[in-house]
Order: sequence, then C-alpha cells, then structure tokens
Amino acid sequence: MKRSALEFQINQLRQQNMVLALESLLMFVAALFSTALLPQILFKYVYANVQLTEEPVLLGRIPDVAFAIGSIFFIFAMIKTVMNVMKIGRLENDASNMTMSDVCCMSCNDNCSCSDHGDCVCGCEDDTTMEVEVESVPTSKMAEKMKTASKKKAISKRK
Repeated sequence: MKRSALEFQINQLRQQNMVLALESLLMFVAALFSTALLPQILFKYVYANVQLTEEPVLLGRIPDVAFAIGSIFFIFAMIKTVMNVMKIGRLENDASNMTMSDVCCMSCNDNCSCSDHGDCVCGCEDDTTMEVEVESVPTSKMAEKMKTASKKKAISKRK
C-alpha cells in the first residue's frame, strides 16, 4: 500500500473520531432537552382534557429512556473510538516501516518496473522521493541520509 493511501486512511479515522465525539455530545444534549421539554409538551397536548389522579407512567419513563439512549450511544462511540485509535496506531506503524522501494515508487503510479529510471535505489529520482526518504529515516541517521541524497543528486546533475 502506498504511503499516501495510509496517510489518507489515518486522517479519515481521526476525522471519524471527531464526528463520533460530536454526535455523542449532541445525543446527550437531545436527551437533556427531551427530559426537560417532552413532559410539558405531553401535558399540554395529550393530557390537556384528561382528569389525572396520579402521574402517568409515560412521564416517569421519559428521563429513564433518554438517559439510556444517551448512555448507550456514548458507550458505542467510546468503543468505536478506541477501535479507531488502535487501527490508527497500526497504520502509523505500517507507514513508518515502509521500505525504500515502497516509498520511492509512489510517484510512478504503479506503472514502474524500477529499472526504467536512474540510479535511485528503486530507480526513481525526483525531489518528492528524497523528502519522503528523509522523513522515514530515524533522526540519528538523518544527517547521513541527507549527505548520501545530496551526493546522488550531485552525481546525477553532472551526468
């Protein structure tokens, strides 16, 4: 899988987590409003002409049902978020463990046989490839990789 596709999936999962958090918050607000306003609306329109001697069962159940719906959705959102976070972690590990041939050929649009290009590790030699290569290398080896990359560019410019 290409690095850009992995980064796209990671961004999509993060956005999905944000949407779930917002939906969970909105569900709680809806539960609060229904608990506060629904009994009044029922009294006004349903029980307006009825002589009540005791509280209707429906009015006692509204807060319970609203709380249950809000809590169940919150638990669902939390489980889904934890699953997405675990998937993001796996995708980030996959992106950081990509080999140079996976990263280098990403500008070839899957039409690359890697022997069609210059003297890059996989054959590709454009500036975006070198930037990705430097990003994927640990910090301790970054200076060393930058020196080799600049030497390769200098050699290819002389030819």
